[in-house]
Amino acid sequence: MSATLATNAYHNGFPDLVLAGRHRDDRARAARDGIEVKVTTRPNRVDFDTHGARSGWHLVVGIAVDTTGATPTYIADLWLARLTKGDFQVFPRHTEIGTRTAHVNPSRSREAAGRALLPRCTPLLASGSAC
Repeated sequence: MSATLATNAYHNGFPDLVLAGRHRDDRARAARDGIEVKVTTRPNRVDFDTHGARSGWHLVVGIAVDTTGATPTYIADLWLARLTKGDFQVFPRHTEIGTRTAHVNPSRSREAAGRALLPRCTPLLASGSAC
């Protein structure tokens, strides 16, 4: 049996992608099934910040950005990992708004980086070649 994913229509809902049709209007404040999507500008590293340590599937998209404009921005790495709350380090922040952050433990990051879905690649070239 296959499942179709849909964008979670709940503003700031978790995860970003939910199983289509499982929740009314594909809206879920917090669903158990689906995929949370994160983007990092640190290719070849699975590290990202989130506002809370949540168990579930996480897709990390590593993008390479050339700030000089010599090459286009491109997807350099993709990782998909099922993480648990124990895979995160939580950092309480003492700011005016009290926002806390969580970060994937470094050992878990290295393990996920070894299982990249898309190996390190080069940007699309004018010749049409791709990763």
